[in-house]
Amino acid sequence: MENRHDSQDTSPTEDTFSPSFPNERPNNGDSWVKRNGLWLVLMVSAFAYFMTQFNALSVIMVVVGISLLIFVHELGHFLVAKWCNVHVQTFSIGLGPAIPGCSFRWGETTYKIGFIPLGGYVKMVGEGADEADGNDDPRSFKNKSVSQRMAIISAGVTMNIIFGFACFVYVYMAHGEKRVPAVIDGIEAGSAAWQNGIHSGDVVQQIGSKRHPYFDDFQFQVMNSVRGEKLDLVFGPPGVPEEDLTHLKVEPQRRDQDQKPIVGVNSPPGLQLYPESFKKYRPFPVRKESAAAEAQPSFEFGDEIVGTSDPVHPDDLEKVVPLPVDPRNPGDPEHRDYFEFYRRLERLAGKPMVIQVRRQESAQIENLLVPGEFYYVLDGLLMEMGEIVALRFDSPAEKVGLQVKDVIEEVHLTDNQNHTLRFTTKARQAVTGESAEALDPTRLPFELSKWASSKSGDRKVTLVVRRGASTQSFTLDWDDRWRFNNEGTIPPRWSMSIPCLGIAYQVNTTVAQVVPGSAVAKLGIRPGDVVQAFRFKNVGKKPTDEPQYDAWIDLKSNDWAQVFMYCQAANLKDVTLRLRRDNIEISLRAVRDKSWPMADRGIALMPDTRLVKAENAGQAVAMGWQRTWDFITGIYGNLRSLATNRVSHEMMSGPIGVVELAYTVADEDNYQFILFLAIISINLAIVNFLPIPVLDGGHMMFLIYEKLCRRPASRQIRVATTYLGLALIVSLMVFVIYLDLKRKLT
Repeated sequence: MENRHDSQDTSPTEDTFSPSFPNERPNNGDSWVKRNGLWLVLMVSAFAYFMTQFNALSVIMVVVGISLLIFVHELGHFLVAKWCNVHVQTFSIGLGPAIPGCSFRWGETTYKIGFIPLGGYVKMVGEGADEADGNDDPRSFKNKSVSQRMAIISAGVTMNIIFGFACFVYVYMAHGEKRVPAVIDGIEAGSAAWQNGIHSGDVVQQIGSKRHPYFDDFQFQVMNSVRGEKLDLVFGPPGVPEEDLTHLKVEPQRRDQDQKPIVGVNSPPGLQLYPESFKKYRPFPVRKESAAAEAQPSFEFGDEIVGTSDPVHPDDLEKVVPLPVDPRNPGDPEHRDYFEFYRRLERLAGKPMVIQVRRQESAQIENLLVPGEFYYVLDGLLMEMGEIVALRFDSPAEKVGLQVKDVIEEVHLTDNQNHTLRFTTKARQAVTGESAEALDPTRLPFELSKWASSKSGDRKVTLVVRRGASTQSFTLDWDDRWRFNNEGTIPPRWSMSIPCLGIAYQVNTTVAQVVPGSAVAKLGIRPGDVVQAFRFKNVGKKPTDEPQYDAWIDLKSNDWAQVFMYCQAANLKDVTLRLRRDNIEISLRAVRDKSWPMADRGIALMPDTRLVKAENAGQAVAMGWQRTWDFITGIYGNLRSLATNRVSHEMMSGPIGVVELAYTVADEDNYQFILFLAIISINLAIVNFLPIPVLDGGHMMFLIYEKLCRRPASRQIRVATTYLGLALIVSLMVFVIYLDLKRKLT
């Protein structure tokens, strides 16, 4: 969980500054509206804006949810203060003037709800700015024992943890929590996971100290690792006995532009398209320009994929084979195997196929005819081959002695008739003077895979690589075990891979060749040009919106694979390139290369989840406590990682991010919203108990000092550290709001 310093994060420490608002002053005969007119206009305007721009019920849920967290926190302080016989003057939920009719006095305490639902406080005699008062009052906060004051100070965070725990227990009993399983799908080419030979479809049985983890447990363990630490990783195919599992020591790495330590794996999607409720984020159920968008009949939001054409008989479109039950989730006979679907897409790449779906609304089964898909390319543009950046351990490449920083310049293959196929870079051809097919770095994995599929008998690949100032030749065996491994080209390194050889390499942004007469040649792109940045046109938030260009994305010298992958994933294929030469901007379209079939047909699938539900109250309590403890330790681990720069500060989120996420969750699922409140409540407790003056944890530090030294810290020290803590909190709040706004604007 990202660490959040929320604006609702309040405590008795706010009383140090005795919040004072217009309606708390003598009214001198003025009306309530006159005294609070500015607050009234601001809050009514804000409320009207959010109610008209967003789902009204979700907005109300967010306001009520945040207010509830504040109420729980302040209630803890209030109840323990009363139990310790402290005179409580004010109990306020929210800041600012009280809402009309929402302020009353009961006994000695004024209870109120403020206009601003982003804070709250409990005001006690002898505490905060009024600590000079009540010197002789036995019910003054300052005159209570250190132990009693510790109990009062810690009561807020204790209540937040209890509230979070109670939310988890309730959800596990009433509905269950949707959790992403620790199953591996995409593996970043060149990452630690890739180097260690993790397969797509493997199930993680242990990561670090966590056994039988879910994917968020996996992420916590990786993100909170310390520099140089090697985590225990136990994994294997589904259903294998424990003695056949693979045991590794893997060191999470934070390199280049990583914001956190990573191992380099992603969890799989399920087989359901995003539902109608996601239309505000995804205006179309499938990628706008893709084979899936041309399906007959059309895909619809919420479709569930249940079968496909038979890959053994690809021309028989009448024969539809159901997808088998997922062996990674044998307890659910309705949960079908995504990895089998992926293998079928690979085997039917470029061919028309039937995808059988169950419609979400009617539950009707329909067969959709989807045309073949092909890679999108910038016609006529070949880029420069980059360096090898990683080798898979014990792979054919490592066995023959290939090295990181080698550059592949030539590839030799032998077909079934013993004819030699040669692919070479322009630089290599200039040296040898021999003609050969141009080596396209982005297309090389496909060419090798196509050759291997058609070749019988031993399959060997000869690579000529540049190593420093010399060239060397290596002959590698082809290892077909990795044929269906989903090895992704993802940020920040944007490496490509040849799975069956165990090579990860990058593609430079320097133009190597331009095919005469091609589209890019006509636009004036020349060999030697360097692409510095790019941007794609994208669809609007609504299907009727006019497409607009996204922001420019700057490229490093070896980032061309990023442009290539955007060509495949973008909804629209219009792209503008910025060249280093005179900052020239060239606009063109990526087009389908009908000689280069692609498995992905543009279907956007929801993440795979498991519903984790308790069978009885005792199990719900145990599960709720485990989740609560996991978040407590995970948040402390996050804070440690932030303090040691193991995790980038860019991952922090402030009140804007929290409220936006709260709205998104509230708009989707009530139970998920309750879980979200539980997580935020635990975050609130942990952050509020940090040893920073102004927060509850800072007050506790002063009380510990008083307990040990048998005297309180001097007023000068307390005032100075309080203002220092306030400056720190305000600075941090400004910083995380800046990060929130930066994310929204980029």
